[in-house]
Formats: sequence, structure tokens, C-alpha cells
Amino acid sequence: MYQKKNDIRALLRCLSKEAVSSKCIQIDRDTNLCEMKTEIAPGLGIAMYGELNEKDELDVEYYFPYISNDTVTSKAECSIQRHAEKETYAGLLDEYKVGISLIFYLLNPMEYRERTQKTNSPVKVESASLSALSVHGKILLPIKKQPCR
Repeated sequence: MYQKKNDIRALLRCLSKEAVSSKCIQIDRDTNLCEMKTEIAPGLGIAMYGELNEKDELDVEYYFPYISNDTVTSKAECSIQRHAEKETYAGLLDEYKVGISLIFYLLNPMEYRERTQKTNSPVKVESASLSALSVHGKILLPIKKQPCR
């Protein structure tokens, strides 16, 4: 198990060398943000974000697991907000079919950042493809009431 920070850093260094995709964008005059994704299984992996150091290695600032989904799961109106502490974004879907608002992390923050930089305004989201990873969870389904007999 990777529980100590040094073990996690060593694992992330190893994963960054096996990245299946990498992308860097200019945030400001002195800062580049780089993304590296390493697949552990088809469509499942670890996304790592940070800056490249002098040795062209990624200094990982944050990371998270991801699972890919190409199927459009919602065409509801979606708003996107940047998190204050790092270059991540949260999406908010007002999904009327389910009766709740869904809040989620964007799995393509680099693409979103590039589009907002080009247009200099928020990007209109046409659809969302939701996927999820969890250690524990419960699925709550509505109960269909039967008339009393």
C-alpha cells in the first residue's frame, strides 16, 4: 500500500515516465501547467498535474484517478467554476430527470482552460459524459408506493 508521502511520490514519478498522454499550457508569463495521464487499465488511470522542472520531469502538485466515458449521459444545462486553490474545475448539472443537482470534477481541465483562453469567456457546455470511481457508496432509488389492499 502507498500510504507514506515518499512512496506516493516515487509511484507518481514512475507513472509519469509511462504517461500515455501529456499536455502543457501557458498559464501566465512564468507558469506552465502540465498534465500527464497514465493508464492502469483501458480507460482507467491516474491524471497528474504540475510543472516541469529543469530535468523535464513533472513536479506533481496534485493527482486523481480517472475513468473515461465517451457516452453522453446528460444534455442538461451545465455551469463550470474553477477551484480557488488549484487548476481544477467543478461542473454543476441541474439534472431535472433525477431531481437533483450533480456536482463533479472536470476530467478535461486542460481542454477547458485552452478554450476559455482562446475565447476569453466561459465555454458553453453542450453535453456531459459522467463517470465515477468510489471506495464506498450507496445507491438510493425512489420507492414505488403500492396502494393499500
